[in-house]
Amino acid sequence: MDDFKNLLIFLIFLFFRLNNGQITPLTPTNSITITPLNDFRFSQFPIISSLGECSTITGKFLVVDDNANNEITKISIIQDKIGSQSLTKEGNHYLFSFWLSLNFTVSPLQMNITISSNSTSDVVYSYTQSCVELENPITILAESVFITKFKLKNYSNGSTLLVFNNGFGSFTALDDGTYLIVWDGKYVSSKTNLYDDWSFDILFYKKNKTFTVPSYFSFDKQLYAPTYNKTYYPNDIMDIGSNYTEFGQDYPPVLTNNVKTNIPHPFSGVSDLSYFYLQKPLKGKIGNMTYLNLLLCSTKYNSGDPLNFVYYDQYQNQTSKTPFVTKIYKFNVQNLGNIMLSNTTSKSPIIELFTVSFKNVVDYKFTIYQYTYDYKKFFKTWPYGFIKGSNSDYTHKTSIQSNMKRLSSYITTNYTIQTFSQSDGATIAVPKSTIPGLKAPTVVSYRFYETYTGFFILSVDFLSENGLENAYSSSLDINPGLLNLVSGSIYNGTLDFIFAINESPKVTLNDIYDNTFFLNEFDLLSINPLSQFKYPHQLYYNFNISNFYNISFSANNLNLEKDNYITVYLCNKDLPTDTTFIFYNVDDSSYTAPQLISKTPSTSLIYNSTLGCFTSRLIIQKNSIFFEVLGIFYSGQLSFFYSSMLPKSSRLFIKKSELDAQGPIFSFIKKINDKVDVSSNSVIVGWNFTISDEGNGFSHGYIKIMGSVDSSTYHYNFTIDDIVEGDKFNGIYQFVISVSTPCVSQEYSITNVELYDTNNVISIFELYTSKTFSAYYSNPFINFYQSGIDITKVSFTCTPSILDTTDPILKSFTVSKDSIDVGSNDRSIIFNFEIETNSTGTGLKIDQLPIVYILSKKMKLLECKSTLLSNNVTNYIYKCQIELPVSFGHPYPISYSLYGIVNNGGNFNGFTTEDLKLNGFPYYSNTTFSTDIPVVMSNHVIYSDIGGDLFLRGRGFSNSKNVEITYSQVGLTSQNLVPTIISHSIIKVTGIKPTSESILVKVETENYFSNSYTVYPIFFNETIPEPPETPTPTQTQTQTQTPTPTQIPTASPLPTNPPQECKGSCGGINKGYCSPTGCICYSPWVGETCSSQVIIVPPPKPDTGFPTTQFPDSINSNSNSSASDSGNTSEENNRPITFNSLISIVSLREIDYKGEVVVEHKFEKWYFTPITELKSQYITTINNNNTNVTATLEWFNKSTTIQFANENLEMNPSTIKYSIEISQYNFKQNLNNLQLIMFASFDASDPPKDICSSKQFGNTSTGDNSNYIKIQIDNHSLYGRFIKRAIIDDKVYSIENQLLDSSLNSISNSSSVQSYIGITIPFYKNYVVVDPDFSVLVDSNSVSSSSTNSMCNSSSSGLSKSQLIGIIIGSSCFAIAIVVGLIYLARKRHVQKLFLEKYSSRMKSK
Repeated sequence: MDDFKNLLIFLIFLFFRLNNGQITPLTPTNSITITPLNDFRFSQFPIISSLGECSTITGKFLVVDDNANNEITKISIIQDKIGSQSLTKEGNHYLFSFWLSLNFTVSPLQMNITISSNSTSDVVYSYTQSCVELENPITILAESVFITKFKLKNYSNGSTLLVFNNGFGSFTALDDGTYLIVWDGKYVSSKTNLYDDWSFDILFYKKNKTFTVPSYFSFDKQLYAPTYNKTYYPNDIMDIGSNYTEFGQDYPPVLTNNVKTNIPHPFSGVSDLSYFYLQKPLKGKIGNMTYLNLLLCSTKYNSGDPLNFVYYDQYQNQTSKTPFVTKIYKFNVQNLGNIMLSNTTSKSPIIELFTVSFKNVVDYKFTIYQYTYDYKKFFKTWPYGFIKGSNSDYTHKTSIQSNMKRLSSYITTNYTIQTFSQSDGATIAVPKSTIPGLKAPTVVSYRFYETYTGFFILSVDFLSENGLENAYSSSLDINPGLLNLVSGSIYNGTLDFIFAINESPKVTLNDIYDNTFFLNEFDLLSINPLSQFKYPHQLYYNFNISNFYNISFSANNLNLEKDNYITVYLCNKDLPTDTTFIFYNVDDSSYTAPQLISKTPSTSLIYNSTLGCFTSRLIIQKNSIFFEVLGIFYSGQLSFFYSSMLPKSSRLFIKKSELDAQGPIFSFIKKINDKVDVSSNSVIVGWNFTISDEGNGFSHGYIKIMGSVDSSTYHYNFTIDDIVEGDKFNGIYQFVISVSTPCVSQEYSITNVELYDTNNVISIFELYTSKTFSAYYSNPFINFYQSGIDITKVSFTCTPSILDTTDPILKSFTVSKDSIDVGSNDRSIIFNFEIETNSTGTGLKIDQLPIVYILSKKMKLLECKSTLLSNNVTNYIYKCQIELPVSFGHPYPISYSLYGIVNNGGNFNGFTTEDLKLNGFPYYSNTTFSTDIPVVMSNHVIYSDIGGDLFLRGRGFSNSKNVEITYSQVGLTSQNLVPTIISHSIIKVTGIKPTSESILVKVETENYFSNSYTVYPIFFNETIPEPPETPTPTQTQTQTQTPTPTQIPTASPLPTNPPQECKGSCGGINKGYCSPTGCICYSPWVGETCSSQVIIVPPPKPDTGFPTTQFPDSINSNSNSSASDSGNTSEENNRPITFNSLISIVSLREIDYKGEVVVEHKFEKWYFTPITELKSQYITTINNNNTNVTATLEWFNKSTTIQFANENLEMNPSTIKYSIEISQYNFKQNLNNLQLIMFASFDASDPPKDICSSKQFGNTSTGDNSNYIKIQIDNHSLYGRFIKRAIIDDKVYSIENQLLDSSLNSISNSSSVQSYIGITIPFYKNYVVVDPDFSVLVDSNSVSSSSTNSMCNSSSSGLSKSQLIGIIIGSSCFAIAIVVGLIYLARKRHVQKLFLEKYSSRMKSK
């Protein structure tokens, strides 16, 4: 029998061996089974690559005993090594965990697991653990700019520390078992030949292995011209005698470097002999790019010490080195010094206060203080904590909530005050209570929900004996409080966490006693039944880069002088359709810092079942990138790669771009009344700033100014609309402060600046704080490094200068709520307070508004900035209102304090929480937290052109039954839609209409309504691919072609223009040729005789009130043509003339079959929407008719072919096209027509005496079958084209264009011409679209008195030929004509009065 048992054991053992089993029974199992849990590894790797052995073994096994009468008493591994073993029981399920510390070599190590029970003999399993030697060679997976990704053979765990033998750069172990190298520029600069391979050494066990990869620069072996035009900031920084002092804390000198080369990333940078800083692309284009280099010292140095730098540059395949020595003087950071903290404690049944104060030992100079309590901190500058005094003599005092309870007396709770980024200040211990033996929170169950593309919700059910205080997942904010609590209470509830597919959804829970629970991958929640925390299967997908070789784009070789809207396609049938890929866009200006990817915009590729491909939308902003769109693709936890690792056919390139990665900067600064004396009259002090941004143009900004004595603070938020003079590219802005007596002499300093361009590229100045890497590059004061920081200061002297140290009295302080539900939609709180000053004092500064601070127990601080309601000589009444963030402060009370009371005598005051309590004022409010009230907090992206599904994120959505949708866009009706509930915090709303304007949403549940939340759709307009450039004749320009649209049915015979006579040889061989229809002109020549040329002008600035276009008034000409005609060569006739033009839509009128007006609709108010920089939309509604008129104005920068109403139309450069759509119209009669009236005017400013004008209206001869109007003054013209067809009710119809100057009494003379054009539209039912366009021309011949239809001033008779004939024939009726003319003129002027006032004023204001 024993022999049989032994044979059975052997067969079982052999079975496991043959099946690669690594746990095998050595004895009969006796109903006991053992299973390794799925995070257990039978193979270990050395912790360090240079070791030849493994050192630790950990394991988790589930043991199940199916014998109900048996109980396992012990499980152990027999090893005489340091370690631990544990056994947890739930019913007949046991969890056996162990950790062993031992060294074993690559040979397999066998251990026995012994299971003892109370009724059977021991059961022994053999457990085999192997140590796998790290093998080489490595596999280079892919390369990018200064980045290499590689993998060790047979290695799938990224825990081993690789030992490198040379300083090539840095490396990172990734979750997928691969490694990422970021090559150091210092290593690259050490190469004699930039084309040589890059290499690194890895020390394996007892051997060293060298690996090489191709140099990045070897990929594009082009000659490289030497750098030219280096500019240094300050300009003498390369001189050892330089005395540059940092322009604010940590701002190093910089140099810009203009380079001409076709290499996308030429090698250049600066080294301080310890670290290499690669240059950053700043602005320009390939072939003419400006880079910026930092002169940053990476090691500590004393102010004024000689510093050694080397500037590296690339010449062909070699590096050139320019060493230099300079001095940098550090900016003086005024810290707290050796302060002494004192404290008081104030207790009550609900809230316990701990108040800390200190007296200053050094002057306050606007530094930022860091407040830390119980490992949680915030940063604040004045006035928080400044209770009394002035900057040179003040007391600082703050109150916090104490009464912390902890498990152990060894855990300390301290309160620290220090200067931000400085090792100063002081720390004081805060009393605490010790509560031993309390249980930490636990997670009892979890669920994953797939939400919008690439994102999941992790829903966690928890229990907390003491009450939950804080819960967070893989987030930068580890102190969100209870923001994620979506159901239940702090003792028994549900938490929702959102995470992307490339994030690890780990969870941390803290209760009110700071007991902590961690939920990590594969953690056991229960062993009976078995419940283990596992991520969604999509996170475990691990793809090869070859899966992505067939990525394609809707357009490539992009023109980034405009925004581009791209669709990305990934078509591979081998990819699972239930996954999502995330693409992080990394712009070219930050390619040297791949760690920034977490902050860059992302888009998700999701499976499109109709196409059978993964698709995504990508928006590339204008001027933001050059050469190539760099990005990183993520697919789950285990796969990511750089887009530059793909074949060129699967990468997105830029053909044309003018990079602008530099924010707006100050190019000129002028102080206003610096060092002025203030006696009796009020004066202003401040600055005039010229803000320059040559690429994108300035958009908006912020400036903060503070006083040197009383810290009085001024905040200026401003936009391009606040410009005093200039434009967005170079504009003057003024910032002034009014000073009047009584006052104290002091100095105002600029402490913070933020300037944004139209692409949201920012430049930042912060007087204090240690800088992020990007901030080094972006100081808007870069042009003033030479002159120094004094440019940011203005001072004044008060006569007399009064220092008023009297303290104000807080007469009243009220709070609107003593308890706040921070889970509801009514989280607003109002503070009213009154301050009284001494009648003999200087009074309060009314432009300095006190701030109420709201502090949670967990050190979250809010500011409520007050407004002054009323005041007299001594009393000042204030009010402030704030909405608290969801969950703020809960489950504790929130406390209040008041600071920032400033008088006119240089003194400030404040009141701590303790002060409010001692004076009998409200000093805290309790918090409650409802979880069933819907609150909308954010939304996932929705696009303007497709609408569709809208995902709303928030809380309280579990009983949602309706979502109210209200559209801002005129003509879109509201909706009530039933949502799909995904979780407590996510709902999906299907059926959103396409719109480019905002959408207001409100969620309704069984008992509540949510807040009104505004959704802003992302504008998307697919970019049409540009054709490759091909050689063209010299007389024509390359034109942009668009795909041929579907032909629209024709409903009526379409007009064909009669043949025109070819005049003037059509301008000659280089301008045009004669065809059967008339002259056909080569672009850019146009006109009846091809003698007019299109003028290239900048795009006009959109008028936000009316669909009006005024071409830039900088169209100048020397009118020597007319002078030569008359023989006059005087200086007066040779001066430049400025021409002005105006195009507008006047009205829509209904006319009967006789042409008489039935009703006329004047356009009073338009709604303006910018679509792109060159395209705008205007919408108006005709009252009592429900008819919408939509005018889309589009500017063409270059020759472009478009199609309208089945007709190909050539758009010349500098053409403005009006696309006008009119919706359904209620005609009085079916026989009536509509007539759209447009107005055009052209005039000359300060014209010579003998100038002439003319007007022509006729048919074009170019084959587009249109009418044209040409208004000419001297040798310049305004040219308009009116197509004789329209799209009406989905068909092409013939329409008529009519000159209405006689009936609408246009006014014209020799230097100013007006014209009205009527576009007549037949009866229709649904809609109509017409499409005129306009441009400005320069003519070969000026208008003279002999020209057709000319009008000249008195020196040329001032009348046209036809008018002269009429006067001669009618001379006998001269007196009657005068009377009639006077009556006519008076009536005409009366008719034109309102119109001229309206449009002439608009022309002057442009």
